[in-house]
Amino acid sequence: MNRFEDTHILALDTVGEAGSIAVLKGMKCLLELSWQNGTPHSSNLLPVIRSGLGVLRLELQDMGLIAVNRGPGRWTGIRLGIATAMGLSMALGIPVTGVAGLDALAQWAALSACRHGDVILAVLDARRSQVYTACYEVEACNTAGFRRRAVRYSDYSVVQPHELLNSLKTSKELLQASANLGQRRIVLCGDGAEAVLPVLEARFSPSNVLVCAPPAFLPGAAAVGYAALQEYGPGGMIPRDCTPLYIRLSDAEANKYHKTTKGFNKE
Repeated sequence: MNRFEDTHILALDTVGEAGSIAVLKGMKCLLELSWQNGTPHSSNLLPVIRSGLGVLRLELQDMGLIAVNRGPGRWTGIRLGIATAMGLSMALGIPVTGVAGLDALAQWAALSACRHGDVILAVLDARRSQVYTACYEVEACNTAGFRRRAVRYSDYSVVQPHELLNSLKTSKELLQASANLGQRRIVLCGDGAEAVLPVLEARFSPSNVLVCAPPAFLPGAAAVGYAALQEYGPGGMIPRDCTPLYIRLSDAEANKYHKTTKGFNKE
């Protein structure tokens, strides 16, 4: 039995344009609140947490776990979410864990739109005509009330859509096999799905490719909470990795790198 099946989980997601918080109790999402009002996430996060807990008549001290989206996404949003989660954890003595947004998206798709054996491609818009992506296969499980889980078979990567299949490396064979097995499907999820759909339909039969409908377009705090619960396993081990997952250099670092390499090339 997972030690958090009957525990309140506070989940945070501040890596995109919209931010959200969710409160779960095991497999049940009690509440999810989001905002996209043009103001910084730092102005909204703590007030929305307080508001949500107030609606449920709960306190921060009632939480048994804090889960946070650690990226990829906007750098300031990633850092804000992790700093807030870590600060609450240390102040209140609550365990904290980081969840990759692509993993959360894939787990959500596995629960809501997939069947055993499907291949999931989680794809998020990375701007600059690129997408963040990772490849997963749906497997049966019986952990914390879950019947299915998404198991990652590739590294996290950032690519242009036409580079997608070549970038997945070890997942390329898995994708090719999936399109030849009748009932197995390639399920695309995330706000970058439409950008890569033509690439997959050109390689595989369109009948084998499915775009997962909303709400799986973006991870969201509830999906972060479900992914955290899924990762604990029967023994209730807590992965504490709250390291930011940037995948790509920020604009400032990229500019600094190009200036540095340009200087080296002159010598």
